[in-house]
Amino acid sequence: MLRKRTKRRHSTPLGRRARRHRARAKARAGLSAGARVHLRRASSYPIEGCWIQEGWEEDGPAHVVVARSQPDGDLVYAYFYIDCRGAGIEDTSVHGNVSDDTFHGEHLPDLLGTEPQEISPALAHEMVYGAISLAENLGSSPHREYAHSRYLLDPPDAYPPSGRVSFGRDN
Repeated sequence: MLRKRTKRRHSTPLGRRARRHRARAKARAGLSAGARVHLRRASSYPIEGCWIQEGWEEDGPAHVVVARSQPDGDLVYAYFYIDCRGAGIEDTSVHGNVSDDTFHGEHLPDLLGTEPQEISPALAHEMVYGAISLAENLGSSPHREYAHSRYLLDPPDAYPPSGRVSFGRDN
């Protein structure tokens, strides 16, 4: 009896490479399947708040956190390490399915290193998008994890610029 030969999926080197690439991308994301679902929907969730470290206007680099409330009551948040003088977004990360108590008691103080200072969503967005624009003007691109963090932001034109933050080396 002859067996019918069927074409195996991903049997070519290109198919194996694509499968490895997808696996690495999932591992890099560091997010569970549930967290990825919340991440993709995050911009539709209400903003819980935005925070920055104390003294950010004098220090230069800023640590910005944007948090949104998931439908189940937990939070999904993005952290941005912003250099307003040249490098743009130097680091960013996303975390989901975090309880309110854990976020405010552990994550937020650890990320900012000082007492969290609440800021308006407009200022947080202005800082993130201004840093991206500055870096692009200097020929750089945002941190690779920005591909995930961007889901927590509103569109760039959602808030009018306040002019409170200046970007560039001459600040």
